[in-house]
Amino acid sequence: MERFFGNAHRGDPGVPHTDLERFVNIWIGSAAFSALTWFDPYIWQLSSPFK
Repeated sequence: MERFFGNAHRGDPGVPHTDLERFVNIWIGSAAFSALTWFDPYIWQLSSPFK
């Protein structure tokens, strides 16, 4: 896995958006979104104007 995610995790200077803080925040956000949709898979219907 180091081969695939190592540069992004370390903050490859050739990729401007890959510092450690953003890398961790992306994973936290994706985990939170997955947990939210696991318990309420139709959450997109809550804000639908066509009810």
